[in-house]
Amino acid sequence: MSKSSALNLITNLDYGTANGNYDGSSADFALDEQKAAGFFSNTGTTNTIGFFTEDFLGAIIVQATVDTTPTDSSWFTVHTFNGDGSSANDSTAKYWNEVQNVTGRFTWIRAKVTDFTQGVILKVTVSY
Repeated sequence: MSKSSALNLITNLDYGTANGNYDGSSADFALDEQKAAGFFSNTGTTNTIGFFTEDFLGAIIVQATVDTTPTDSSWFTVHTFNGDGSSANDSTAKYWNEVQNVTGRFTWIRAKVTDFTQGVILKVTVSY
């Protein structure tokens, strides 16, 4: 089965610059939930999550639910990406790209960021 759709969970968050749900100073924040593959169809269970960062220090937690109307207790973690920002003080930027497949017929999906203290989250995508 080929990937038929993609979602952007996070797009261009630069540490210290307010954008969307990020106020520019919080280390921990959640982004808006989005309808996932299971909301639209009962077929397919493979979701590919892509993380694209630059000198990022913090964690990106991708959460999902199978409920059609999620509550705070509906969400569970499907993958956590930890960025170590190890070259943030170097003269060259450290770009990091990672892809992770997760299995589940999720109805809603979202990203949370914790311990965000430097760098850029270029994007986090989910394709299914």
